[in-house]
Amino acid sequence: MKSEKLEKLVIKELSTCSNINENICFYEGQDREIIDTFGNVQKTIDNQSGYEINYNIFKNEAHKKEILSTSKSLIGEYLEDLFKISKEENYFWELCSFTVYKDHYNKRLENFLFKNDNEFFDEITFIEMELKILNNLHKQRFYDFLRVPTLELIKKASSKKIFFLNEKLSMQKQSDDIVQLLDLDKISGIEKIIYLQKLGIIDFLSKKQPFISSINSLANILSIITSVKSGTIQPMINPIINNDTTSKNHPLNSKKNVQKIETHLIKIGFDLNETN
Repeated sequence: MKSEKLEKLVIKELSTCSNINENICFYEGQDREIIDTFGNVQKTIDNQSGYEINYNIFKNEAHKKEILSTSKSLIGEYLEDLFKISKEENYFWELCSFTVYKDHYNKRLENFLFKNDNEFFDEITFIEMELKILNNLHKQRFYDFLRVPTLELIKKASSKKIFFLNEKLSMQKQSDDIVQLLDLDKISGIEKIIYLQKLGIIDFLSKKQPFISSINSLANILSIITSVKSGTIQPMINPIINNDTTSKNHPLNSKKNVQKIETHLIKIGFDLNETN
């Protein structure tokens, strides 16, 4: 993948810039010479390997600035290409396009929660961490190397990401509010039936004897479970079992209650797709 190679090149050049600033160059090869980023021999050394701090590598300060400027320019080129190609390849990196960011959001969230599997970390934590990074774009390691056209594109992408995350954050906090407001000791009969339906319990029981042939028997059992009178339950489960979505008694036609209960179930980790 071109994007991954480009990102590695950028990181390598960043390291080179840092080394130049510290007067450190990497020497390698059988010729036993210190070689700068551009292949120019700076100093012959004895038979060793690794890094060496040497304050005489550069001819003068102007020479050092020239090499540093060339390296920074190269990083700018790499970043420009990386931004374009990563969008084509759907490759995530810290300054990727909004489209790529959005496509990778769920997987990155999943990985974050897997690595931080405890009560102190949730999607809200993840979003807040992401927002902190995006709102400090100027502090990111690549920022100072970006050329103006690419920088403008990245700023626009960051604005979209921030808007997207704030929407997510608002929904998550709203969900928290709904769950907190939900007093499980005071939920109505229709809400209890919606819970049982969304959990797949009514559908499961309705396919078992004697309930497969007697809705009245099913209503009696559900009455025991919910403490709601069977005479109240039966009119609600009739349209569920008969798949009569137009009935005014169908619990799922109570959109507000359905949304509240689905939000609660999702919040506690239940997968609604397993029973829909």
